[in-house]
Amino acid sequence: MIPRFEFGHLSKFIVSVGLVLVAASIAGPFFIQQSLAVLLVTRKELSSLTSAAQRTVELRQERVLLFEQLLPWIAIAVGLVGLLLVIWGYVGWRRRQFRIDQGEDYDVESKRAQFEQLTAREVDEKLDREAGDEISPSDLATDDTSVPSSGPMPPPTDRPGGPSAREEYTARRARIESSERLIAELARAAFSDSFDIQSNLRIRSSDSFAPIVDVLAQPRVEGSGAFSLELKVVTGTRGAFLRAGPSMVAAALTGRLLPKGPIRFRSRRTAVSSSVVVLVLDEPLEGRALSRLHDEVARTNEILRVPVPVVVLVSDSLETMPSAVFGDVIKSALENGDVFMRLG
Repeated sequence: MIPRFEFGHLSKFIVSVGLVLVAASIAGPFFIQQSLAVLLVTRKELSSLTSAAQRTVELRQERVLLFEQLLPWIAIAVGLVGLLLVIWGYVGWRRRQFRIDQGEDYDVESKRAQFEQLTAREVDEKLDREAGDEISPSDLATDDTSVPSSGPMPPPTDRPGGPSAREEYTARRARIESSERLIAELARAAFSDSFDIQSNLRIRSSDSFAPIVDVLAQPRVEGSGAFSLELKVVTGTRGAFLRAGPSMVAAALTGRLLPKGPIRFRSRRTAVSSSVVVLVLDEPLEGRALSRLHDEVARTNEILRVPVPVVVLVSDSLETMPSAVFGDVIKSALENGDVFMRLG
């Protein structure tokens, strides 16, 4: 049975034409041979004709013979043309279907994942947990100081020759809060033309995993993808090495729950990542230390399905960093999936 023509889309029509030509190249020679059989005459029948009639029949037989010799090559040529049309049309059809599937996946992901704004108490608890990340267990001595039960306990003991543990904890908590606020403001200024920027959100999905997103950029164009910023404020070079890997894994898990779709900026390049880890240091990371961090990020990305880039910033530069510079760094990180550094 010869395939029917599809007129719904140009690629479908091209594919259907190609299939028709391929089918014709296979079935055509058989039917043509059957139809030419009626033109054959025996020698007895030929001898009974006049000389003029014999010449006409012989001329017709010569043409039929020539056509039969050319028929296989014609069939091969028609089949190849049909095959090329099928491949060409399939590529265009697949591209269109891929965009349709992305739109459907975006709708499904948007319905499956729900974003909830953290309450003020939840934000405080989050800051308490992050402020205690770099406090050693030996410092966690208890006294009559009241601290949130859900967060880490700030150490009240003093250290000889330096600030008390509580002062360090309070300063670190304030630094985290200020960095998160500044990063969110930079993101809004850099991406507000095509993304809605929100901070401190919890993603509720169909499973029990409900991560917190520091900064979320949701696209305003349907079918485009969202991206997130995982902020980690660390102290010293050692803190950067310890926090980079776990933060990348957390960002990768969060990225799986974000609405899927191509992430494009003005360069029109499609981003290879949907989550970026932003490491905010108290001092610049240079030379060998930066190289070691780059190697650590590369090793971690080898085990992740989607690369998670790491952007290294210095806290003192956040106040004066232009939003355009911040936006360019984040865009480059998303498009390349690599380590970037900006000293301000």
